[in-house]
Amino acid sequence: MKNLKYKHLSCNNLDKDTISSMLILMQDNYSNITEKQFLQDLSTKQFVGLLCDEDNKVRGFTTYAVNPNQSGTENYSVLFSGDTIISPEFWGTIELIRGWCFSVAQIMKTDPNKTWYWFLLSKGHRTFMYLPLFFEQYYPQIEGNIKQQADLFNLMETLAVKIYPKLYQAGTGIIRFPYEGGDRKSTRLNS
Repeated sequence: MKNLKYKHLSCNNLDKDTISSMLILMQDNYSNITEKQFLQDLSTKQFVGLLCDEDNKVRGFTTYAVNPNQSGTENYSVLFSGDTIISPEFWGTIELIRGWCFSVAQIMKTDPNKTWYWFLLSKGHRTFMYLPLFFEQYYPQIEGNIKQQADLFNLMETLAVKIYPKLYQAGTGIIRFPYEGGDRKSTRLNS
């Protein structure tokens, strides 16, 4: 197996070949990903973390948006993780986790005096399992202070309405993506 290297970049610095490789990776692993949808989503992000092999081939990536749809306030900023994928042959490597930590630190340095919240959409349990490793408080949390959970739920609802006003189902914690040909959450991978 080839080694992976993580690169934290501004989305403005992505060339057409890299964007094309990212799209192909998504289409090879998820159902119903169109170029238009992918490019539209990428245009809303400021940063990308690329995972490349020794031949500089894109083997994975994750995208980041800061305060999408003006979701931040004078008291806090919001980091939103977008599409995240790693080629199945590289599952189990920790380079994405290391890179994610590096990117988050770089992004948080841009406004160190604010509280930062990570707004995460997750279709499966794997990503969710990382939350207790990195965070003391998160929602939903099986074991936790009921008041903190209520406060985090209220914040999550506020952010979900700002970021996905037409897709968030109030009170449920669920965002549904109705895409032509099926739901974006359907995948050919086992999650």
